[in-house]
Amino acid sequence: MLNAKAAAKVDRHATLYTKKGLLTKVEGLKGLATHLGVEMKKLQETFEAYNEAAKMGKDEFGRKVFPAGHWPIEWNEDFYVGTVTPVIHYTMGGIAIDADARVLSKANESFPGLYAIGEASGGVHGDNRLAGNSLLECTVFGRHVGLTLPIHTEADHAQRVSAPPTLAAESQPVQKVPEPTPAPETGSGSKRIITADELAESNKEGRQLIALYGNVYDLTDYVEDHPGGPEAIKDVAGTEATETFETVHNKELLDSMGFEPIGQLAA
Repeated sequence: MLNAKAAAKVDRHATLYTKKGLLTKVEGLKGLATHLGVEMKKLQETFEAYNEAAKMGKDEFGRKVFPAGHWPIEWNEDFYVGTVTPVIHYTMGGIAIDADARVLSKANESFPGLYAIGEASGGVHGDNRLAGNSLLECTVFGRHVGLTLPIHTEADHAQRVSAPPTLAAESQPVQKVPEPTPAPETGSGSKRIITADELAESNKEGRQLIALYGNVYDLTDYVEDHPGGPEAIKDVAGTEATETFETVHNKELLDSMGFEPIGQLAA
């Protein structure tokens, strides 16, 4: 449970988790008591004891850390409530592979035609990995293996080579994924004004128009390439989504991606 003061310290996370339904926002001490199914008097006594302990710098359990600005807990402020559940973040270790993702035996010999990628593989990061590198690992090795595997049609089935495929990077050129083509701007040197109704209507037509920081972007061609999955864009398509965007991104990231706005959202 977070009171409004504590939630404000982690605003982006509290906003994101509330939107995802992991946290529930309730109003005041009465709303919190109802949500938790406990007596309001008991809850008030608990908070009073916490406030007193924070003043003294130690509670009955030996806690000595009470961050400034998180307290005192007040009865009329909002509260954010959720259940903490352990989940698997990332599994370290797995099948040993070589630099081409080929599975290795105990004798350090590769098995022809057998590959392991991602969390199924081991030895890529050493004892630990930097945050986010697990996704990069899947992308790098997945693309590398995918581009170099021999793919045959039924017509040339009989001509398949029995020897294991070579995974030399130069054997198959990496094809550059084309950048999404932004819709052309209209007007003479100025951005087209797009109303909120027009923005919402575009979603019904199957287009993925999103307003961010006052501008409107057409992300239709980018949806399937979004690292976080297409639903992250589709869920907010046709709306002003700056608040949702900022829970995990920022304007600098948007600018660096090179998307050009197709218009400006009407005030």
